Amino acid sequence: MAGALLARKMAAGKKRVDHVAWQIEVATNEEWEELTKLQGLVVVDVYSEWCGPCTAMASHLKEIKLQLGDDFLHCALAKADCIGQLSKFRSRSEPTWLFLAGGEPVALIRGANAPLIRKTLLAELQTEKEVLEGTRQRVSLSWDSFDLPNSNPETEETNQDVELTTAPDNWLELDGLTLKGSYRLILDKLVEALTEKNLPIAARSAVSLDKKDCLILWFPSTVEDESLAEWFDHTIKSLIAEVEPKTVHEEGTEDELTENTEGLELEEKTEPTDENPSSAEANAEESEYQPIEFHLIADPDEKEALIKQLEKESTEDGENAENETPTVEEVAEEAEEKQPEEEEPIENLDKIVEEELVKDVTESAE
Repeated sequence: MAGALLARKMAAGKKRVDHVAWQIEVATNEEWEELTKLQGLVVVDVYSEWCGPCTAMASHLKEIKLQLGDDFLHCALAKADCIGQLSKFRSRSEPTWLFLAGGEPVALIRGANAPLIRKTLLAELQTEKEVLEGTRQRVSLSWDSFDLPNSNPETEETNQDVELTTAPDNWLELDGLTLKGSYRLILDKLVEALTEKNLPIAARSAVSLDKKDCLILWFPSTVEDESLAEWFDHTIKSLIAEVEPKTVHEEGTEDELTENTEGLELEEKTEPTDENPSSAEANAEESEYQPIEFHLIADPDEKEALIKQLEKESTEDGENAENETPTVEEVAEEAEEKQPEEEEPIENLDKIVEEELVKDVTESAE
């Protein structure tokens, strides 16, 4: 069915908007106006020229488009720099997805969230079909309702030091480097090396992986080649060698040690005293050092697996925190248990005191 639809589109003749290609490119106000006249749902990747469209999502959208083979679904690229109605989307690096129906926006998604985009696409496509059949009324958004944070390539670098608690929205467009252990000791020099390599940090994620604290450095995806992996391996290992404790391990048999120590007067070991605090501090630093682990994640499948693991561990941490948090009833019960027990009143206190006085007087008389 998809082939028949494409064949009919190819026979449609000359049109300024290309219906043959699975994705329509729009770069002028006139092309934008024609795009908004299309019947059905239009999914638009709105981008700025300095940043470019979201290439990571292209394969996902193409797959959906070809699988559905639906003539009411259109995918488009729109350069915000040249289109007046998209002026507020200019100078932005974050992927922005605009869903149009009847020439009006019906949904907006920021970030390369593939599952959310797919879910929204299918739902809005079905809704628009019902609208065209007359069984449902279209609900549109106002162009002035979009509240977009300011984004500018000149000021965007100020957000690079902010550590997220999850992956960035546009993780599909980025490669990741996971760091565990005492990675803070090499972080500054590593960031400098990445910048010199033309791999500026786009985002940082401070997360938990395999129950260990982990920092993920995200940088723009590059063409996969072995030389880049080798560069990471060489660079990071060199930085680790500069900071890891220098521990010398000497191996030898008991006979060799005995032979080497014969005739030598061995000094007794003494415990470190306060007179040499620098040595104690150095030993403390060595004991706190954790081996630095790193792993480059560039393969799309590996990135997707990482995101799923982050979501899973985040959910588990949330459930654990919820289980550890006492309920209102538990707090009230614990507070009640801690309250001191009230002493029961002594009955006939006056009579008891009188009997004790009489007893004391009698004993004194005797």
